[in-house]
Amino acid sequence: MAPHLLPSVTVCVLFFGDHAPLARQFLEAWRRYGGGLPLRIGLNACSTTTRTLVEEHLAQSPGSTVICSEVNLGKSGMMRRLLREPHAPNEWVIWFDDDSFPFRADWLISLGVAMVADPCVVMFGVPAAIPADERLVRLVTSARWYRGRPLLPPMTPDSVARLEFILGGFWALKAECLTALDWPDERLVQFEEDYLLGEAIRQRGGMISSCHSGVRIDTAPRRAPTELPRHCG
Repeated sequence: MAPHLLPSVTVCVLFFGDHAPLARQFLEAWRRYGGGLPLRIGLNACSTTTRTLVEEHLAQSPGSTVICSEVNLGKSGMMRRLLREPHAPNEWVIWFDDDSFPFRADWLISLGVAMVADPCVVMFGVPAAIPADERLVRLVTSARWYRGRPLLPPMTPDSVARLEFILGGFWALKAECLTALDWPDERLVQFEEDYLLGEAIRQRGGMISSCHSGVRIDTAPRRAPTELPRHCG
């Protein structure tokens, strides 16, 4: 598939805190394998070193933009800003956490082929599933996006339901779906955004599918600060 036939994409990446090696790893990989695409970069309470790396990238990539917060807004808080500023995203949004990155030049072509080949799929990445307890079920059934579709049967004897989703470290999602869901859910700060996004998509009748060729995902231990509150339902 020729690059000009690929769907239009907006690429977002989130950097956090004092983890400059991860930012450097991503930006170096992007220079090699990003296909010249601009980035929307979110900086959540980042170190001076990370900011310097981003400034150097912006000087080499005039189409890229950055949203910087001195305080940590949480993943969902910064995601909400990246998906709305400075303008609406293109046909698809591609998301990277700071510890995910492309490592082959064909990753974008592979993703574009999947997008065109199966128009019923609204989200690509690494599929997963978790058992949902009563608290998670309450989060789902009390959401504005909940449409009353019965939840999937439980996957363990001590769970209430099953949630199927795409891992949050890397994904590609149709922008119209993000807009329809008003995503991310305003109740979320840091945790569980991927679980709930999968169910929100299912509630709308959307499909998710596997496509992550040429991308390394979740290559570092979880670094989210524990003081960011998890919604209690």
